[in-house]
Amino acid sequence: MFTDEIKLLCREIDTVTVKGSIVPVKFFTVDIDTEQLKEKKDSLHSFSHHDRKKIRDKEKKLLLERIANGKQSTWDLYARDKDFKSLRHSFDRHFAKKFGEAYRRYIRGDWATAEDMLSQCLKMSPKDGPSLTLKAYIEELNGTAPITWKGYRELTEK
Repeated sequence: MFTDEIKLLCREIDTVTVKGSIVPVKFFTVDIDTEQLKEKKDSLHSFSHHDRKKIRDKEKKLLLERIANGKQSTWDLYARDKDFKSLRHSFDRHFAKKFGEAYRRYIRGDWATAEDMLSQCLKMSPKDGPSLTLKAYIEELNGTAPITWKGYRELTEK
């Protein structure tokens, strides 16, 4: 389960059942501006692969201990990380709100409204994968939720 702070970073983007399961699973994403990604030199580049792994394993163990002991939270990691903040700099709350409403309409089976709202989302963010995926699924089924619609789609392939 997500903390309240982490929930603020996440966007629910779909609910599906995977092949071989009847339990719906919710999918989330954290929106970042991938255009801002820059290659960064590994600070441990001069160490051997084996030594880098040992150092990172030790750092990971210490971090997990701090989290388990309540001395640090996952949120602290995100809130303090300047690279992560930079990748979230162009986050558009208006887009997120519009997508959230479109998604709620989609889940409820109001696909005509959802499709229109997803089109609006795509005008705001033409490469948004979740908007493209949901819109394509709605179009694949001719814009109308099936009579058997339960608020999630069933994936038939892995």
